[in-house]
Order: sequence, then C-alpha cells, then structure tokens
Amino acid sequence: MAIERIDNGDGTTTFTGVSVTIPTSLSEKYDVVEVRRPTMADTVEAYGEARKLGWAQQSAYVILAPRPAWKPPASLASGEYEWRDCYMHNGNFSDTFARKIFRDWISPSREGRWRVNEDGTATYLGES
Repeated sequence: MAIERIDNGDGTTTFTGVSVTIPTSLSEKYDVVEVRRPTMADTVEAYGEARKLGWAQQSAYVILAPRPAWKPPASLASGEYEWRDCYMHNGNFSDTFARKIFRDWISPSREGRWRVNEDGTATYLGES
C-alpha cells in the first residue's frame, strides 16, 4: 500500500498507509516512510521535531525522509505530471529529449506524481 499525505488543516498532516500524524512544520520538509525501530542513520519524529538519535532504540519511531524536490524548467506549463522510468508521462517526453528542448532541465528527484505550480515551483504528490 502506498503512503499518502493528508493535510488536516489544523497544523498536522496525517499519512495513510502507516496511520501516523506529525506536525505540519515537519511534513513541509519530510515524508513519513515507515514506523519501525530506527537505526543510527535514520531521521525520526521525536517530540515534534526531526532528530537523528545517537543511540540504539528498542521502541518504534516514525521514520522520516526528506521531501522530494524538483525545479521544473521555466517554460514547462503548470499542471500535473507523472515522472516514471526517466519518462515524463502526461508531457510525453523522455529525460534525453527534455534535455534537448529545455535548456534548464533538471530531472525530478523522485519518481511519482508532480504538480508544476504557476509560480514555477513543483510539489511532489506521491507515488504513481
């Protein structure tokens, strides 16, 4: 089951698929990837903050990963796109072709659905 984000509108964000809620201030920078006992390299939600624990934990924590980022080319029309297998579905072009037609092309940092906003930013919407 894919993990999906739901903005509760009350300063918290719920992630379905793992049934956890974290502060919106964290969900703006991080995604929940799973709930499990963390390793030393994991970033976890603890006391409303993102922390790296410096000791072994026996308890389960919410494991966080940085939110995907992408700077779309300035001339790419706003709308929703799906990036999968180095191919932009809904735009019908490959990564190789995009480098030829957009001089400022940078591939999205993660496969999935992206929304290109009118202000030139992109928002990761989740897995395809």
